[in-house]
Amino acid sequence: MRPAALLAVLLAAAGSPALAQSFHPLPPQTPIQPQYNELWAQQEMARQQAIALQNQLTAVEAQQRTDEAIANVQAQRINPRLPLPDATGATALPSIDAGTLASIPDAALAESNKRVLDVAQNRR
Repeated sequence: MRPAALLAVLLAAAGSPALAQSFHPLPPQTPIQPQYNELWAQQEMARQQAIALQNQLTAVEAQQRTDEAIANVQAQRINPRLPLPDATGATALPSIDAGTLASIPDAALAESNKRVLDVAQNRR
């Protein structure tokens, strides 16, 4: 049974066209074939031009992204010049009025500290 199945597969493969052959919908003897070949050549040329244009567009976009990245790196490299502080002491230090600052009574601070310590000791 096995040799018969193998023979059938080989005969079927030999009778069918090879997969590598190109497909021509019109037989070569018809008078339409030259027009078909010309149209096919025009279509192939248009396809190749479209591919070339797409490749050029991709290259221009990549170049633009590269230029933007280089500009960003160069912008980050620039360090602004900050004025140095006056080391001579000629300028007066700012004075702060302590009366305007918030004040908490000592008793309130001691009570708060006691509550925190009590809670810290009562861990479960």
